[in-house]
Amino acid sequence: MNLTSILVYVDNTKRSERSLAAAAKLARENDAHLIGLAVRPPVAIPTYASVHVPQEVFEMYEKDLDEQMAAAKAQFDHAMDLAGWQSRSEWATARGDIGVAMCTEGRAVDLIVMGQENEDDDPLQYRGVPDYVILESGRPVLLVPYAGRVENFGKRVVVGWNGSRESARALKDALPFLNKASEVEIICVNPPEDEELFGSDAARFLAQHGINARVSREIAKDITPEDVLLNSVADGDADLLVLGAYGHSRIRELILGGVSNHILKRMTTTVLMSH
Repeated sequence: MNLTSILVYVDNTKRSERSLAAAAKLARENDAHLIGLAVRPPVAIPTYASVHVPQEVFEMYEKDLDEQMAAAKAQFDHAMDLAGWQSRSEWATARGDIGVAMCTEGRAVDLIVMGQENEDDDPLQYRGVPDYVILESGRPVLLVPYAGRVENFGKRVVVGWNGSRESARALKDALPFLNKASEVEIICVNPPEDEELFGSDAARFLAQHGINARVSREIAKDITPEDVLLNSVADGDADLLVLGAYGHSRIRELILGGVSNHILKRMTTTVLMSH
């Protein structure tokens, strides 16, 4: 099973440079069509104030946006030149909200690639966008960390499994990655005490697809379940974490944190999430 089409968000930042490198790698490995998308934000001037703003200000703002969009396309073209993927790539633009645009375009591809949100450096327009796209796109989303290594990811894969709908969806969506992995480990954190074989169903599913995976069952004692997963990734030198996103309600995730929300903030390797 291969990916046939990939969408990557581009905005001429270091974040999208890393996302482009990851997306190009996947496109080459899967002989996939790669779409780069830049989103032109709306004019950030309240309507009630617009009548008092000189026309020159609007013109300067639009010119700045033109330059930003041109720079994003140049970044995309350069990445495709480096990857030798010009003939299998496509440039697209949209207007409005980044998350909405990514979901609209992303629902017609196999995979969406985005950079991890960095609260210290990201513009306001990008805040919460990866979360939104994971929840609303209906497609698996590969998050590329803003720090840590991203080259050659997908060799050692950790799959978080709790038997939920979200983890089942993530396991199925990860098949194009797992088929190419050299090592796959399924980690069950705090499994039910009366189920000694918890996680074996996930391993059996993968075996039916020709994928050999080992199952580990971990008990979170002095740390949170999400830190158990992150520690397992680090200890095993894994380069991809597969996880079902937002098993609880989104409101509860925002208030209480939650596994997926915590990992989105602390991840240092690529993460594939599905909802």
